[in-house]
Amino acid sequence: MGKVYLIGLNNSFILDLALASKNKGYEVFGSDDEISEGNKQKLDAAQIIYYTSYDPEHLNEKMDYIVTAPDVQADNPEVLHARKLNLKIMSASEFLYDRTKGKTRLVVAGSKGKKSLLSIIISVLRHQQVIFDYVLNSPISGIERMVDLSYDARIAVIEAEEPVSSPAIKNNKTSGFYNPHIALVPNIIPEQFDVSSKEDYIIVFENFVQTIERDGKFIYNEQDELLKEITSLLREDITAI
Repeated sequence: MGKVYLIGLNNSFILDLALASKNKGYEVFGSDDEISEGNKQKLDAAQIIYYTSYDPEHLNEKMDYIVTAPDVQADNPEVLHARKLNLKIMSASEFLYDRTKGKTRLVVAGSKGKKSLLSIIISVLRHQQVIFDYVLNSPISGIERMVDLSYDARIAVIEAEEPVSSPAIKNNKTSGFYNPHIALVPNIIPEQFDVSSKEDYIIVFENFVQTIERDGKFIYNEQDELLKEITSLLREDITAI
């Protein structure tokens, strides 16, 4: 399968990604300068090798993927050594997009209502006994972890993330959008924002719709005035619903 090394393993999302990758059959390794006892227990149970320090000696040229948490710095000793070895360094979203390239990606985006919608979609798919992957940015009650990957799934349900600049990598600003085949956006009006940030906020979602795959679907709430504006930017091959 390949070897995955995760830097910033104490991050809850990165930890769940490590567990999901292990379940899928990857050899998984990771590190952080501090790992909680609870996380150590999870890693031990999954038989994942981990280190509580950042040391170049942990890495070798046989590592297939180096995945960094968002707060990992560019001068991290392991990141620097990975560059020296010409290893493939990726953000978590880039790694997950790569793992779901051959699947139909249903991506839920927006400022409000995402969690409820994701919970419903996952519950329905499970009730129908559909095999699917999923990626969540934060925990949802009743769902055991934030990432689940498999070989058999042909569908991936993903919560989009707004672009996060990672100091450790040359960040792909749209990697957190996952290039959906089906984009579902219930609402993009935040609880509050100042006028100066409104334009930047809208640009995020304008960029999002541009990443929809050819002949994709854009499902949106027509009562959201900002979303209605954004539909005018859709390519002709995308169906708005």
